[in-house]
Amino acid sequence: MRRHREDLALITVTLHFPNADFEDIQLPAVPSKGDTFFWYEKPSESHSMWTVSSVDWSVNRYGRGPGTVGIVLDPADEAAHEVLQQYDDERLAEAHARAAQKRSGDGPTSPA
Repeated sequence: MRRHREDLALITVTLHFPNADFEDIQLPAVPSKGDTFFWYEKPSESHSMWTVSSVDWSVNRYGRGPGTVGIVLDPADEAAHEVLQQYDDERLAEAHARAAQKRSGDGPTSPA
């Protein structure tokens, strides 16, 4: 007898990307170190490939329910490296904009 997708027990894992971004997803099993998979930011966008560099299990400190699983990822293809480069470029542009705003004195003001 075939099992339907909704019959499968899913495990919630937190994906930790190198740019400090993270995403909670549900998987049918916990990946192992060295496993590689594709990630889509949006279905209409191209994918990037990531490799699991570590799997961290945390026990629920209150003793209720399951603990958490954290998956640390490394880029595995050029698209993944481009995602990280774009993130770094955006952070740098934001830092330059804040510095320029601070120098010009046009920074946010607090209400009196």
